[in-house]
Amino acid sequence: MVLERYVDKYKYFHCIYILWSFITTAFVICGPLYSSQTFPTHAIYPFSVKHQPYNSLIFFHQSLVGFQASSGMGIDTQVALLLRYATARFELLGIQLRNAKNNSELNVCIQKHIKLLRYTKEIRLSIKYLVLATIATTTIAVIFGSLNLIANQPLILKTLYAIVVFSASVELFMYAWPADGMMRMVMK
Repeated sequence: MVLERYVDKYKYFHCIYILWSFITTAFVICGPLYSSQTFPTHAIYPFSVKHQPYNSLIFFHQSLVGFQASSGMGIDTQVALLLRYATARFELLGIQLRNAKNNSELNVCIQKHIKLLRYTKEIRLSIKYLVLATIATTTIAVIFGSLNLIANQPLILKTLYAIVVFSASVELFMYAWPADGMMRMVMK
């Protein structure tokens, strides 16, 4: 029942987040359609890119990298799911602990708690560098994207940067929300 409640509570947010990541990438890739730039990003190359097949290859490469970044943002939901699963298990353990009626049931709860602490330590060890790298790069993206919002840019570029900054901010939230929920559950 507890796990089902967690799934029902967060499934739409996670699905919308993944969908939003790919829509943001598609919006960036379509940038040359509504702006004067040739490619989705403002990269400068040490060779002429005005001729085929260079033009198409570079456009395809930048598009592919954008979708790879979106897929990486999808990994954030997996990290969030791991943290939410551990949180749900702590909640289940709390219920079992409150319902314990004798010493043997209490000992079972203690053993489960030890296993759960080991599990959360494994999660922490496996995701700590991913979380550090993601938060560092995403924070930098938010800062520099926000600088473009206050710069003298055309409205369409400001809109593009606003969408990217919003997406990056949601990515930071994707890590903070389940971690905060787990901390609150552990304190109960």
